[in-house]
Amino acid sequence: MKKFIQSPFVAPAGILFLLLLLPLFAPMYYLYLVMEILVVALFATSTNILLGYSGLLSFGQATYFGIGAYTVALLLKSEQVSFLTAILSSAVVCGIVSLAIGFLCIHLRSFYFAILTLSFSQMFYALAYKWISLTGGDDGIVGIPKPPLFGMDLVPAAHYYYFVLVFVSLCLAVLYLIIKSPFGEILQAIRDNPERAEFSGLNIKNYRLGAFLIAGIFGGLAGAVFAPFQGIVTPHLLYWSKSAEPLLISLLGGMHSFLGPLAGSIIFVLIKEWITQYTEYWMFWYGMLIVFLIIYLPNGVVGFIPERLGLVRRDPQ
Repeated sequence: MKKFIQSPFVAPAGILFLLLLLPLFAPMYYLYLVMEILVVALFATSTNILLGYSGLLSFGQATYFGIGAYTVALLLKSEQVSFLTAILSSAVVCGIVSLAIGFLCIHLRSFYFAILTLSFSQMFYALAYKWISLTGGDDGIVGIPKPPLFGMDLVPAAHYYYFVLVFVSLCLAVLYLIIKSPFGEILQAIRDNPERAEFSGLNIKNYRLGAFLIAGIFGGLAGAVFAPFQGIVTPHLLYWSKSAEPLLISLLGGMHSFLGPLAGSIIFVLIKEWITQYTEYWMFWYGMLIVFLIIYLPNGVVGFIPERLGLVRRDPQ
C-alpha cells in the first residue's frame, strides 16, 4: 500500500480525474479559478527547470510569458490564422528569443546571471509599453477572440476549461519526461557540482542553454493559453514582478520536486484569491508566508508532507 501511495503518478492521476468532472457540478467561478491555477502551474514548472533543476536564478521568465501572450493576441486579433497556429507560433517566437537571450546570459553565473535576465525583462517591458502602435501601450490588447479548435467552439467557459486542462497536462507530461531523461539528470548533476561535471567532459554551457530554451518555450506556451482566457494582455505581463511569482511558487511548493510548483500554484492562487477579498496588498502577506516557509519548511510543502506521513526515510544522524 505504501509503495502504491509513493508512486509519482497516483496523485496527478487522481487530481486529473477530479478536474475532468469539475464542470459537471462546479459553478463557473471555480472553472476560472482552476484555469488560472493550471496556467500558473505551467509557468512555474517551466521556470523551475532553471531554478530547481539547473541551479539558475532567472528574474526574466515573464519575458516569455508576456511574449507568448502578445504573439497569440496579435495573431488572433488579425483573424488570419487558426488558434493552433497562433499557439505554435508563440512557441517558436519564444524559442528564438530565449535562445538569443540565453546565449548571452549563460556565460555569467549567480548574481550576474540573475541581473542580466532582469535587464532583458525590463527591456521587453519598456518595448511593450512604448510601442503603442503594435501592443496598445499601457492599454494593452483587449477583446482577444477564441477561435474554434478542431471544430470545437472554445467560447463557452467549460469548453475552454477542457482545452486548458488537456493542453497544460500534455505540457507538464513533456516537462516531466524531460526531467526524467538523461538530459534532466545531467542538468541536476551540473546544478550540484558544475566543476565536476565540466571536468567529466560535459559542456555545461550547452546544457544550461538547453534548459533556458525549454523554460522559455513552455513559459511562452503558458502565456499563449492565458491571453484568450484573460481576454486582455498588458505590459504588466512582462514586468519583473511577474517573474518573481513562479520563483516564489517553487519555493512554496518545493523546487527540487516536480510536483512542487504544481502544489505551490494551488496554494499561491487560493491565497491570492482569499487575501485580495480584504486588501490589495496581498503580496505583503504572501511574503510573510514565504519567510515562514523558508525558516520552518525549507523543502517546501511537497517536501514536508511526505516526511510527516513517514513516506520518506530520514538519514540516520
